[in-house]
Amino acid sequence: MSELVEPIRILRLNQKTVIKYWLENETLCTLLHEKRIIIKDFLKNYALPLLAYYTNALKEQTFHVNKEFSNKLISFFLKKELKAGEVFTIYNEIKKALLEVLYINNIDSHKVFKRINFVFEKNISSILASYTINNTKTVKVNEDLALEHAKNIEIIDKNILLCKLDKDFKFTYVSSAYCDLSLYSKEELLGNMYDFLKFSKKEDSLYSKLIEELKKGKKHQTELKCRKKDGTYYYLNVYIVPLLDKEGTLLSYEIIEHDISLEKALEEQQEMFIEQSKSAAVGEMISMIAHQWRQPLQAISILIQKLPLTKMMDGQIPDDVLDQVVNDSNIQLEYMSKTIDDFRDFLKPNVKKEKISVKNLFLKAKDFLSYMLKIDSIDLIIHNENENAQMIIHVNEVVQVLINIIKNAQDALLENRKEHRKITLHSTVVNNHVIIKVEDNAGGIDAKVIKKIFDAYFSTKNNKNGTGLGLYMSKKIIEEHNKGHLKAYNHNEGVVFEIQLEESNN
Repeated sequence: MSELVEPIRILRLNQKTVIKYWLENETLCTLLHEKRIIIKDFLKNYALPLLAYYTNALKEQTFHVNKEFSNKLISFFLKKELKAGEVFTIYNEIKKALLEVLYINNIDSHKVFKRINFVFEKNISSILASYTINNTKTVKVNEDLALEHAKNIEIIDKNILLCKLDKDFKFTYVSSAYCDLSLYSKEELLGNMYDFLKFSKKEDSLYSKLIEELKKGKKHQTELKCRKKDGTYYYLNVYIVPLLDKEGTLLSYEIIEHDISLEKALEEQQEMFIEQSKSAAVGEMISMIAHQWRQPLQAISILIQKLPLTKMMDGQIPDDVLDQVVNDSNIQLEYMSKTIDDFRDFLKPNVKKEKISVKNLFLKAKDFLSYMLKIDSIDLIIHNENENAQMIIHVNEVVQVLINIIKNAQDALLENRKEHRKITLHSTVVNNHVIIKVEDNAGGIDAKVIKKIFDAYFSTKNNKNGTGLGLYMSKKIIEEHNKGHLKAYNHNEGVVFEIQLEESNN
């Protein structure tokens, strides 16, 4: 779960910010005040440990309820006479605060959000169930208690996707939330097999494997595509727990589920972005090959024309002239062949990361773009404070990012009709990170839109030839594939794109 490393680091560094967002909620503040809960003590003894609990739960492969801490929380809530709905509010607000802090730190991975929501729903269902039982034991049974108990059950029923199966995998219980999502009534679901909601025959093998795993009496977590009553579908993250008696005999199954339809939609959209970006990249490559080949093709054309011209003027073609034409033509053809090899290698996917120096990284990008920049009279200036600094990265992907940023600068320089056009590649090393800056003198980007340039389908190009995916995918490549950072800001005469990558000292 390497994609969770950075979110966990951010949450640990921003505990105070999470608490700040949490306590900004008016409902929560009013609740703490009404229950005479001293915020300072509550933060120290319960809020910060709860935050640490969520953070630790993110990195676990499976979910385990911390019974000791949960019991401590339940005892505190009971002492303060909180209702189940108020307990739900406290948990829900800290979850929202966690998501908010991750969002403002540019963590928008659906996998991360899915994990947080799963931890929340699994934990809150356990807490509320235990809270209801303990509340029943510690308060005198009367009409008020019966009403409160009913409310607690109702909160779980309306907010948590819960169901129970007998040992034959038939529904014996479904929550109202489960029915609201599937659009089936409880009567329509109870007694049916668990695979009643499968979307199509394609899921038969998946359900068969799931049942085989459950028969072993082990907990199981998976994702399922389900069909609603109206024929549409939704996705669930499913966590199933077999319930056994004291002798280990299987009695039934308890299932908590989380609706991940939005996350799946984002995942599908991401895949579409990647495919569109690849198509755009291939188009760019073909365009660059055409530019790179123009000069050697012109040279070969001139060399070939030299032969009949020499014969017309001298009556024959001397061997030395013929040899020169052949040799010079071969040089140009070898250059063209090398260009094809370079572009072919560039388009190969990077399965593994490679070690590369900043100097060689810049040279790779320059080799692709030098001729195009030359014909547009654009100076490419390279300045390395430590050209031997090395990184372990997906080389072709990072080169693609540099090419995309430089080509955007090229377009801006031409569009703004700058006379003295220049693009500067600059690198330095700060705190074990290689900082790469790509700066132009094209006049910069409007302050109103510079924050949007990394959004999908957003383009600043007036001719509308831009797909609006280049910078979006560049940010994904740097931050998700190479664990770096990419940002843009105006400086001096133009815009600066700053890439931060971890330095390799090995």
